[in-house]
Amino acid sequence: VECSETDASPNKVVLKVYRSDPLRNCRMLRANTVFSDVGASRAHVASADNWCIELFSDSALYHVFDPAVEDVQVHWLERIAHLAAQIGTVPTDWFATIRRELQTLYPCLLDVPEDSPIWPCVAYNDPTKPGERACADLNKFTAAQMQQLSAALPVPNSEAARATVSTHGDLHPGNVIWLSATDELKVMDLEFSCVSNASQDLMYLPERST
Repeated sequence: VECSETDASPNKVVLKVYRSDPLRNCRMLRANTVFSDVGASRAHVASADNWCIELFSDSALYHVFDPAVEDVQVHWLERIAHLAAQIGTVPTDWFATIRRELQTLYPCLLDVPEDSPIWPCVAYNDPTKPGERACADLNKFTAAQMQQLSAALPVPNSEAARATVSTHGDLHPGNVIWLSATDELKVMDLEFSCVSNASQDLMYLPERST
């Protein structure tokens, strides 16, 4: 939505209406609130249970990241790592009630550790679309199977990477906004946002931009 008055502020916003999934919507709205509290995302102009109004931005970082030479890309990746650390300062209690509700919906998750890399996948999961990217009917799995999966997943080597922190869950240049006027980086697209281990927001950096 764009205002014809050029001096209006903001003069361009985006209205997003989410699908009928109250828990997923609550998680993403809450994530944006706590991330914006530490300056890692842009605060919503307004929001409710299944919609939000965001400031418009056409400055996704990949537009400048993709064509850049390697040294410049490394510079951007270092800045995204700092952004991940910024998100990691968000207190983790925002996800606690959401995790409990997910465990109530899907008993197989009851014994999944708080720092497990399973949580970003659970957060993104759409049970109405089994078989699509990262989607499955979690009710098909038992707690024992989830424990087996948790045990099979690699454990980060360092204490810092193993820390239980708030995470974006899909942090790469395609999900980062560069505000050139202030030279700030902000995250967007919070479908995977949750609490997991700190390595989750570093694993995608060298692999892709979108």
